[in-house]
Amino acid sequence: MNRTTHDDHEQRLSRLLRTWKVDPSDDPRLATKVWARIDPGRVATTARTTTPRWVEELVAVFAKPFVAFAAVAVFAAGGAGLAYMQNSRMHEARFDRLVREYVYSIDPVKMHPSDGSAAGAATPLHDHGHTQGDPRS
Repeated sequence: MNRTTHDDHEQRLSRLLRTWKVDPSDDPRLATKVWARIDPGRVATTARTTTPRWVEELVAVFAKPFVAFAAVAVFAAGGAGLAYMQNSRMHEARFDRLVREYVYSIDPVKMHPSDGSAAGAATPLHDHGHTQGDPRS
Protein backbone atom coordinates (compact mmCIF):
# COMPACT_ATOMS: atom_id res chain seq x y z
CA MET A 1 0.00 0.00 0.00
CA ASN A 2 1.43 3.32 -0.96
CA ARG A 3 1.60 6.38 1.21
CA THR A 4 -1.13 8.43 -0.55
CA THR A 5 -3.70 5.64 -0.30
CA HIS A 6 -2.95 5.26 3.38
CA ASP A 7 -3.33 9.01 3.96
CA ASP A 8 -6.63 9.04 2.03
CA HIS A 9 -8.00 6.22 4.17
CA GLU A 10 -6.86 7.96 7.31
CA GLN A 11 -8.52 11.25 6.29
CA ARG A 12 -11.80 9.49 5.45
CA LEU A 13 -11.66 7.66 8.76
CA SER A 14 -11.04 10.94 10.60
CA ARG A 15 -14.04 12.55 8.84
CA LEU A 16 -16.25 9.58 9.72
CA LEU A 17 -15.16 9.65 13.38
CA ARG A 18 -15.89 13.37 13.63
CA THR A 19 -19.43 12.91 12.29
CA TRP A 20 -20.14 9.80 14.36
CA LYS A 21 -22.73 10.42 17.08
CA VAL A 22 -23.59 7.96 19.84
CA ASP A 23 -27.13 7.91 21.21
CA PRO A 24 -26.85 6.27 24.65
CA SER A 25 -29.69 3.97 25.58
CA ASP A 26 -31.69 4.20 28.81
CA ASP A 27 -31.97 0.41 28.96
CA PRO A 28 -31.92 -0.63 32.64
CA ARG A 29 -30.85 -4.15 31.63
CA LEU A 30 -27.79 -2.97 29.69
CA ALA A 31 -25.29 -4.39 32.19
CA THR A 32 -27.05 -7.78 32.15
CA LYS A 33 -27.02 -7.85 28.36
CA VAL A 34 -23.31 -6.95 28.23
CA TRP A 35 -22.44 -9.68 30.72
CA ALA A 36 -24.56 -12.14 28.72
CA ARG A 37 -22.31 -11.52 25.72
CA ILE A 38 -19.09 -11.58 27.75
CA ASP A 39 -19.78 -14.62 29.95
CA PRO A 40 -23.01 -16.53 29.23
CA GLY A 41 -22.42 -18.87 32.19
CA ARG A 42 -22.27 -16.02 34.68
CA VAL A 43 -25.59 -14.55 33.54
CA ALA A 44 -27.27 -17.94 33.80
CA THR A 45 -26.24 -18.25 37.47
CA THR A 46 -27.20 -14.69 38.38
CA ALA A 47 -30.46 -14.58 36.40
CA ARG A 48 -32.38 -16.03 39.35
CA THR A 49 -31.26 -13.19 41.65
CA THR A 50 -32.09 -10.27 39.35
CA THR A 51 -34.98 -7.98 40.11
CA PRO A 52 -38.16 -7.98 38.03
CA ARG A 53 -38.08 -5.90 34.87
CA TRP A 54 -40.75 -3.46 36.09
CA VAL A 55 -38.64 -2.67 39.18
CA GLU A 56 -35.61 -2.00 37.01
CA GLU A 57 -37.66 0.27 34.76
CA LEU A 58 -39.07 2.13 37.77
CA VAL A 59 -35.57 2.62 39.17
CA ALA A 60 -34.41 3.86 35.77
CA VAL A 61 -37.22 6.44 35.71
CA PHE A 62 -36.48 7.71 39.23
CA ALA A 63 -32.73 7.75 38.55
CA LYS A 64 -33.24 10.92 36.52
CA PRO A 65 -32.67 13.94 38.78
CA PHE A 66 -35.73 15.90 37.65
CA VAL A 67 -38.11 12.98 38.19
CA ALA A 68 -36.57 12.16 41.57
CA PHE A 69 -36.82 15.79 42.70
CA ALA A 70 -40.42 16.05 41.50
CA ALA A 71 -41.37 12.85 43.35
CA VAL A 72 -39.77 14.08 46.57
CA ALA A 73 -41.52 17.45 46.22
CA VAL A 74 -44.93 15.82 45.61
CA PHE A 75 -44.56 13.45 48.56
CA ALA A 76 -43.33 16.24 50.85
CA ALA A 77 -46.23 18.51 49.89
CA GLY A 78 -48.70 15.65 50.31
CA GLY A 79 -47.29 14.79 53.73
CA ALA A 80 -47.39 18.41 54.83
CA GLY A 81 -51.01 18.70 53.65
CA LEU A 82 -52.07 15.56 55.51
CA ALA A 83 -50.26 16.74 58.64
CA TYR A 84 -52.00 20.11 58.40
CA MET A 85 -55.41 18.46 58.07
CA GLN A 86 -54.78 16.15 61.03
CA ASN A 87 -53.48 19.02 63.13
CA SER A 88 -56.55 21.14 62.28
CA ARG A 89 -58.88 18.35 63.42
CA MET A 90 -56.96 17.91 66.65
CA HIS A 91 -57.09 21.66 67.40
CA GLU A 92 -60.81 21.76 66.61
CA ALA A 93 -61.51 18.84 68.95
CA ARG A 94 -59.36 20.41 71.67
CA PHE A 95 -61.14 23.75 71.27
CA ASP A 96 -64.55 22.06 71.56
CA ARG A 97 -63.40 20.23 74.69
CA LEU A 98 -62.11 23.48 76.21
CA VAL A 99 -65.42 25.22 75.47
CA ARG A 100 -67.34 22.38 77.18
CA GLU A 101 -65.05 22.51 80.20
CA TYR A 102 -65.39 26.29 80.41
CA VAL A 103 -69.18 26.11 80.25
CA TYR A 104 -69.15 23.36 82.88
CA SER A 105 -66.91 25.43 85.17
CA ILE A 106 -69.28 28.40 84.93
CA ASP A 107 -72.60 26.54 85.25
CA PRO A 108 -72.50 22.76 85.72
CA VAL A 109 -76.31 22.62 85.58
CA LYS A 110 -76.24 23.77 81.94
CA MET A 111 -74.06 20.74 81.19
CA HIS A 112 -76.53 18.23 82.60
CA PRO A 113 -78.52 16.36 79.89
CA SER A 114 -81.71 16.36 81.99
CA ASP A 115 -82.46 20.05 81.32
CA GLY A 116 -83.39 19.23 77.69
CA SER A 117 -81.20 21.87 76.08
CA ALA A 118 -79.25 21.09 72.92
CA ALA A 119 -75.99 22.01 74.62
CA GLY A 120 -76.74 19.74 77.53
CA ALA A 121 -77.76 16.83 75.31
CA ALA A 122 -74.66 17.04 73.14
CA THR A 123 -72.14 17.72 75.90
CA PRO A 124 -70.99 15.00 78.32
CA LEU A 125 -70.42 15.40 82.06
CA HIS A 126 -67.00 15.33 83.69
CA ASP A 127 -65.74 12.05 85.04
CA HIS A 128 -62.60 12.14 87.21
CA GLY A 129 -61.10 15.12 85.44
CA HIS A 130 -61.81 13.85 81.92
CA THR A 131 -64.85 14.34 79.75
CA GLN A 132 -66.73 11.25 78.71
CA GLY A 133 -66.08 10.34 75.11
CA ASP A 134 -62.62 11.92 75.24
CA PRO A 135 -60.30 9.62 73.26
CA ARG A 136 -57.59 10.05 75.91
CA SER A 137 -59.74 8.68 78.75
